[in-house]
Amino acid sequence: MDIKSLFKNKKGIAGTEVVIQLMVAVFVIGLLAMLISITGASLMDSTTNVDAISVINDTILSVADVPDNFSLWLVVGGLVVVIGLIAFVIVTLRGTGMMGA
Repeated sequence: MDIKSLFKNKKGIAGTEVVIQLMVAVFVIGLLAMLISITGASLMDSTTNVDAISVINDTILSVADVPDNFSLWLVVGGLVVVIGLIAFVIVTLRGTGMMGA
């Protein structure tokens, strides 16, 4: 499949797939972080071994920091979409002959 046929078949959705994939990835990462935190809290309540409690506590604290980076990933993903849209517009304008080569 060549690039021209790809652009002709997918009109009006440039960048949408990237945004959707980014949002799904952020949701899945948040879901996994929540599950690990809940499981760690349950294990901590049921364990009496001091070493095991220390390991579980370290894991919970490190996983709890994961959602702090979501805004960074959303901004980076938005920039990728904007750059993709600009490239798409430039290629389209050059293809129509409105821009000089």
